[in-house]
Amino acid sequence: MQYAEHAPDYEQSKDGMSILNTILTFVKRDDYYINFAQKSAYLFCSMSHRHAFSNGNKRLAATLLRYFLQDNNIKTVEFSERQWRNVTKELFPEYQWKIVEIDDAFYSLLYNLAFIAADGQLRPGVNFDDCKAIFTALFERIFEVPNTFENN
Repeated sequence: MQYAEHAPDYEQSKDGMSILNTILTFVKRDDYYINFAQKSAYLFCSMSHRHAFSNGNKRLAATLLRYFLQDNNIKTVEFSERQWRNVTKELFPEYQWKIVEIDDAFYSLLYNLAFIAADGQLRPGVNFDDCKAIFTALFERIFEVPNTFENN
């Protein structure tokens, strides 16, 4: 999505597909992740972090989260790329924002968050579980989840 790079043939990676299936199955468990933001953070962080496929894991994480939002009719607050960059800087002060050559501010956010979730060196002093908690808090602020939402 950033440049003219072919998408990996995900279906040919049996191990990757197994990991993806495990993540997608686990996100449905209401007893572990009880609200939409927690489910979203788990889905996004796990796909970014697990490196299930040889290439495209961060892009797949961003795409999965966008699909998850769309499938559940969840909207996000509208921010410019600069505003998202500032939010990211507040949460992870040492992170250097990566420019995405696509005119979609929210995708730029997700692309950068995927790097943070995938690589512990980009979030010094923040372990994976704490990273998920930070993402959950962020998603609670930026997702417009109706009060009547039932877990999916």
